[in-house]
Amino acid sequence: MSGQRYYNRPTGLRRRVYDPLVGAIVMHTPWAGFSRGDTVRVLAIHGRKTGRLYLHPVGVCSYRDEKCLVSFYGDSEWARNMRAGTKAELRDRKAAMGIKGIELAGDEKLEFLRFLVGRYPMFIRVWWKMNPRRLTSAQLDLLAERYPVFRVIPDGT
Repeated sequence: MSGQRYYNRPTGLRRRVYDPLVGAIVMHTPWAGFSRGDTVRVLAIHGRKTGRLYLHPVGVCSYRDEKCLVSFYGDSEWARNMRAGTKAELRDRKAAMGIKGIELAGDEKLEFLRFLVGRYPMFIRVWWKMNPRRLTSAQLDLLAERYPVFRVIPDGT
């Protein structure tokens, strides 16, 4: 991978309207998100430099009896903070669970991305602008290079 990391900065509308609205829905209603064990939660994570608490709605995908987070914007601030090992929680209206994120790499990451593409082809078309039915190995490698994926581990500390 090159020294330059990919980041597709969200629009102002996304940051100021959509994310706060989804966060409020997750925190104040019984809506749990998607089917098949996948959910939407609010990721509460401390900044790696400032220590400030940031809140981001994230999709939590069930994969092989584990939970995973994907940074759909690429190397976002929350992904950098997770990679740095800062404190984090997944929250909803009923609970907050302390977590650690273990970043997937190599074949494990490629396998997860193949699974994600098959499970949510519409997201792949809309967010990543790729045709999931005609995804080549080169495109899958590009996704793996651009988009961090973290396995969620409950933090018992």
